[in-house]
Amino acid sequence: MLEEIARDHRSGATELTRRAGEALLRFLEEQTGSPSALVEELARFAERLTEAQPAMASLRNVARRALGALQERGDLAAVKEAVQEFLQALERSPARIAERAVPLLPPGSRILTVSYSATVLEVLARAHREGRGIAVVCPESRPLCEGLRLARELASHGIPTEICVDALAPALTEECDLVVVGGDALAPEGLLNKCGTLPLALAAHRTHTPFLVAISSLKFLPRFERSWIREMPPEEVLDEPFPSVRVRNLYFDLTPWEYITHTVTESGALTAEEVRRRLSP
Repeated sequence: MLEEIARDHRSGATELTRRAGEALLRFLEEQTGSPSALVEELARFAERLTEAQPAMASLRNVARRALGALQERGDLAAVKEAVQEFLQALERSPARIAERAVPLLPPGSRILTVSYSATVLEVLARAHREGRGIAVVCPESRPLCEGLRLARELASHGIPTEICVDALAPALTEECDLVVVGGDALAPEGLLNKCGTLPLALAAHRTHTPFLVAISSLKFLPRFERSWIREMPPEEVLDEPFPSVRVRNLYFDLTPWEYITHTVTESGALTAEEVRRRLSP
C-alpha cells in the first residue's frame, strides 16, 4: 500500500492520510514482537510512510501520533485508538472549518482559488447553501489539472464557476473579492500548497485582495524542509523530451506568512502569531 500512496499524485491529503492510517493499522495487526522491537519497527514503518508523500503534513502527523501513543502507553490497542481518532478528526475537519470560514466571505463575493481541496469545496458549498451568492474562479492547476475537478464539483452544487489557465490567475485577483485556498502543511515558514499558490498570494498582496487559508490544525508542522518538495515526473509536462531541455515539475510552493490575511482552522480564525505559537514544539 505504501507504494500505491507514493504513486498517487491525484488524491487529496485527506484520502491519502486515510489510506496511510489503514496501512498503519494493518502493519500493527501483523506485529508479534516485543514492545521494544515494536517501537523500532513502527518507527521504520512511519519513516517509510512519510517518505511516500513527504510534503503532506497529515501523513507525518498520523505516523507521529501512532509512534507517540506506542511510546507513551506501550500497547497496540492504544496505538490503534490514536490512529482512528486522528482519522476521524481529519474527516470531520472540513465541515468544522467551513462553519468558521463562511462568515468571512462577504455576500456576493467572487472568489479565486487554486488546485483541489476538500476543505475549500466544503467552505464554498456551505457558503452557497447559506445563500451568500458567491461565484468562483478555478485555475486549471497543471500538470494534473485538479482545478478542473474542483470546477466540476462546484458546478454540481449550482455555484457559478469559471475556469482559467494558470498563467492568467494572478491577474484575476483584481477582479475578485478574495482568494481562498487549502493547504498540505502549515509551517513556521508559511503555507505549503499546490504550485501556483504563491503567485496568487503575491498578486493578492499587490491588489489588496484578502488571502484566506482554510486548513486543519492536523496539518500543522513544527518543522519544514524544502527537500520535501520533490521533482515530479517530467513526462507529466512534456511527452517527448527536447535535447538539452530540463523540465521542472514541482507540485508545491511555499507562501510566506506576510501574504496570508486569514488562517481558519477547526477552532476559528487565527492570527499568524497564534499559529506560530501552536507550531512551537
